[in-house]
Amino acid sequence: MATEEKKQEKDYPNYIGKTNDIKKELENLRKNDNLKFVDLYKREYEYVSDFNRDKTIATVNIMQFNMLADGLSGIHVNENSKDEASKNKTFVNVPKECLNFSYRGFRILEEITRNEPDIICLEECDQFEFLDHYLSPLGYKGEFNAKSSSPCVKIAKANNISLKSDGVAIFYSKEKFKIKDIKRFGKKVENIEDVDIPAIKILFTDTPSNKDFIVIVGHLKSTKNIDGECIRLGQLQHLLPSIKPKNNDIPIFFACDLNTNNNENYSTVYNSIAFPAKIDDNDKNKPLLPKEYISGYNNLGLSSAYFKSKIANSKESEENKEPLFTTYKKRKGGEFKHCIDYIFFQPKYATNKKVECVRLLSIPESKDINK
Repeated sequence: MATEEKKQEKDYPNYIGKTNDIKKELENLRKNDNLKFVDLYKREYEYVSDFNRDKTIATVNIMQFNMLADGLSGIHVNENSKDEASKNKTFVNVPKECLNFSYRGFRILEEITRNEPDIICLEECDQFEFLDHYLSPLGYKGEFNAKSSSPCVKIAKANNISLKSDGVAIFYSKEKFKIKDIKRFGKKVENIEDVDIPAIKILFTDTPSNKDFIVIVGHLKSTKNIDGECIRLGQLQHLLPSIKPKNNDIPIFFACDLNTNNNENYSTVYNSIAFPAKIDDNDKNKPLLPKEYISGYNNLGLSSAYFKSKIANSKESEENKEPLFTTYKKRKGGEFKHCIDYIFFQPKYATNKKVECVRLLSIPESKDINK
């Protein structure tokens, strides 16, 4: 009987360095003559309203970051082995070290730590242990939720290689916050079949002020068409109404990669969250809202942090308008520059939560990207 010898699976690399000190690891990269180490894009916090430092008022600095899963970087599969769809996703005009996580991972940590967030919300995280190794010494603790059906795992199986499942994660300052409750979402953890959204909801207590608040991180379906938009609406309908607290005074922050902008003829997801009154049920170009949908997902009153305020010293920032882009990439299939990443909150001008956006991190201008 003839047998086919199974090709041995390639071991997955361990990217953790020799120390648990991010500054030392970055210094080692700087000294490596084989790497083109350049400074990160200049970004600054810009105040968009007055800041009261009263200790009775809870303050939280939230970062949202789709970090591009190592398994989706394209470097683990030979270009000749990729199908046409995968080849179109191959990044172009990118220095090779910028895709290798042995370099990119430390630069991601550099971008995170230089901005000193209290809470870090991540999508496409398939390197939780790596991040935890370096963030723990800085006082962070993390929670992870793997996707029920990660594309990284599908790529690994198709190419007989070892890749980790990506998912969402929240890291938070242990000194400043305590967890009162946590819930994970997804087919496997919820044991459901009809909808799947990788998400984490955490009820925090701010230690200095003893005030509670909720943070959710979520990653929506990536398909960029009306069918994908329909799936995303279903994901939101499953997630958002369920996170509304019994105590209506507790504010909600929703950090997410919606994987959709508000500029396509089928765009509905963004308005379903932030501007439900703008939805036209008679527009045949747009998908139908879920039958259970109630305006703003049960009147949560969510608004995008970057929408209302103009960032000073940023030529591409305007009032009452989202940024030009939160992701800007060049692939073989084309150039993609759009706003799909958000931090939604319940502003005091729209709700009774008395929440105010105080400062925003500036976004590099288009002309400065990839120089």
